[in-house]
Amino acid sequence: MHDSRQDDRFRNKKSGGEVAEQFRRREGTHERLAKTDVRYWEAKLFHDAYTRDGQRVQQAFWSVRIQHAGRRETLPLDTANKTAARAKARDIFLCLKGGGWEATLKGYKPEAAKPVISDATVGDLLREVAAIGGLKPKTFADYAKSFRKIAADIRGIKGGTDKFNPHTGGRQKWLEKVEAVPLAEITPEKIQKWKLSFLRRASSDPASQRRARISVNSLLRQAKSLFSKKVVRFLSFKLPSPLPFEGVEFEPRQTMRYHSTVDVKVLIKAAVDELARGEADKPGSRTRKEPFRAPREAFTGPQSRS
Repeated sequence: MHDSRQDDRFRNKKSGGEVAEQFRRREGTHERLAKTDVRYWEAKLFHDAYTRDGQRVQQAFWSVRIQHAGRRETLPLDTANKTAARAKARDIFLCLKGGGWEATLKGYKPEAAKPVISDATVGDLLREVAAIGGLKPKTFADYAKSFRKIAADIRGIKGGTDKFNPHTGGRQKWLEKVEAVPLAEITPEKIQKWKLSFLRRASSDPASQRRARISVNSLLRQAKSLFSKKVVRFLSFKLPSPLPFEGVEFEPRQTMRYHSTVDVKVLIKAAVDELARGEADKPGSRTRKEPFRAPREAFTGPQSRS
């Protein structure tokens, strides 16, 4: 007699193997999905990162790397939603296939589509930022002054006191020299060396060192602000990479609180000692009454010349 249950068990074992194979195939389908399928791009998404103040910061929005025609680019997807991100990645790919890199970057990464002008100068940057950077005139003037100062120091452009005189032509000549400096020459390494040199030129006493740190931080902060994304987003040319101030750290913040340089205990002791001697009150002891002079050791800060 034929046992149908044995056939069922045989069929079940066979179908179980087929199911397992189908499952393995289904799990591996992401490797064989067409790039026109949004599911393909899910595995390609990642969170880009950047360095700020020496710390690695991961962005919340998704990005994707795409390689095409021998070129590879990382493109921001401007969303933290994975479903929306993979759909946009697919759209970028379709645009790339149809229009090439130039059209794709103009639409999805305008900064990368800008022409690289290797000889762009300090003047090129300042003229465009003044026209389209969106800064108030006074703010721009302060930023530009600081950046010119740093660029001139790095290139050794002096000018003397004549650079401040608009009537002799010295001011214009100095500006022309500074603004002709190529941006590519203002590198983070040179700015770091400039910063350290600026601090070394200050006197070694604490007050002078404090003033130097405040000054160098102010110059760096203002000049660096010319390169903020908000200011340079509409430039017609691509800035050098890395940007001039990338990785250059500020000096520790200096407190603006008043610090007395007078040692009150020494001052009081000197006054008491003079009164004890009775010199100030004895009639006829002096032809004229002299003012009390505090001893130099009562002052802890740098002394002015008498």
